[in-house]
Amino acid sequence: MGKVAFDRSALDQFDNVTPAKHVSSVSASPLRLRKTLKEKAVFGSVNAVVGPPLALSVIQIASEGIRELLDVTTVKLWRIALPFMERLEFYEGWSELDLAHVISLLLFIAVTLVWIRIIKELKGFGSVMESRKESPALCCLYAGAAGTLLLMDAVVFFLGIQARGGGWGDLAWYTAPLCTACYIAGIICFAIFHADYSTSKRV
Repeated sequence: MGKVAFDRSALDQFDNVTPAKHVSSVSASPLRLRKTLKEKAVFGSVNAVVGPPLALSVIQIASEGIRELLDVTTVKLWRIALPFMERLEFYEGWSELDLAHVISLLLFIAVTLVWIRIIKELKGFGSVMESRKESPALCCLYAGAAGTLLLMDAVVFFLGIQARGGGWGDLAWYTAPLCTACYIAGIICFAIFHADYSTSKRV
């Protein structure tokens, strides 16, 4: 009896059905458990205790540095032509708020978020470090923008310490650099705390 030739063309239609070799059928990301009530309570308590004093101190000092750089930031908020802003003049304490306070608040929030993102990237949870080979220009853009913001924040805080020095008496030459270094270290520690909480094994 003669041999029957086997036609493999009939199997070609199943090529699109079978999974590709480079596609994993099982997700490689591990399952994350929910955070315990204790972990959430500790996180909220630390933010409630450390966050407001840190923010108020930084805003008060940084606003002095911003006023040293830009005189226009000394304009009081109640003088701004916006609805209901004029009412701030009649409230004690609120009447002293100016544009420098608003800018320093926004700067504090931005710097804190940038440090949190930097810590996450260094821990391998970000996308910027992963794309530095495919998109080096974009990575340099992110790094340049973050570096400029952090440098500007340090300069503003440094000038604020020097400006505040007039009310504290004669300060030593190393006071402003030392306070600026302590401020940067404090912000980094605060950012590490937030980054560790968001990148932990629990959701």
